[in-house]
Amino acid sequence: MKVLICDDEPEFLQELCDALAGFGHQVSAATTLKQAAALMHGNVFDAFVTDIRLPKETFQSVVTAIHELGCAQPAKIVVMTGHADDGMVDAIRTVCGWPVLLKPFALHDLEANLLFG
Repeated sequence: MKVLICDDEPEFLQELCDALAGFGHQVSAATTLKQAAALMHGNVFDAFVTDIRLPKETFQSVVTAIHELGCAQPAKIVVMTGHADDGMVDAIRTVCGWPVLLKPFALHDLEANLLFG
């Protein structure tokens, strides 16, 4: 599976990339939505994993950007957060239909969400 991960924490981002590569995925990384957009324009990804809280971005701007970036791709979106209230998590799951992983999470939980939803 070809996966794009977007997170503003470089060490955490690298840990995710290493883990998913170890699971056999092809992984690309971005620290901003602008970088993610640039990568999406030149590649087709099976999944996009992103933190919902990024610097200079609001929850709504991240959701909007995901819709604008994705169009028909990627097929799978997984959202991560360490700073969301229950209402935000419920909204993401219900309105957007995306799985939400609450940080810290086990790496096998990310793998399971990518493979099985």
